[in-house]
Amino acid sequence: MISAVINLSKLKTRELHEYERPISVLALQNAELNRDSKKRKRPFQLEEFYLYNIKDDKDAIDPIYGAAALKLIEMGLFPAWALFVYKQLLERADESIPPLLLCYACDQAIVLAPQIEDGMCRGMLIAMESANMLSLNLTSPCGKSIRLRMPQIKSKIIAEENCYIDIIG
Repeated sequence: MISAVINLSKLKTRELHEYERPISVLALQNAELNRDSKKRKRPFQLEEFYLYNIKDDKDAIDPIYGAAALKLIEMGLFPAWALFVYKQLLERADESIPPLLLCYACDQAIVLAPQIEDGMCRGMLIAMESANMLSLNLTSPCGKSIRLRMPQIKSKIIAEENCYIDIIG
């Protein structure tokens, strides 16, 4: 119950932040026009004019992905090559909400907290470069399997939230 109140408060703060953006841009422009370059060398940043910006949420991972990863680690099923994102997943994990379907995984990729939407699989994709544009069979810990067409992977390993991946077949 308390987590629901906290989440509602954060949603309200995000909404207020969205409303304040145009005003913050105007305040930034006004400040820059009147900035004395001798007193302040560096230009103002837009973030300095936000009142409702949640600094903790900047680049934060959705808690459901952290919960799924923690459950997989507890079960000994989280791949070692994907541990580079462990710290970020742990910071946002809420152990009380692991999804029913934790992941789809294979040797080269894992999709955390997958959801099927309009012929696509959405979730947090953690994948190696070797999976680039391949059609892969991924299985879940509960025995379900799916065939996915991996997106273009431009680095050695990626971790991308809310990634939409084409389902084949």
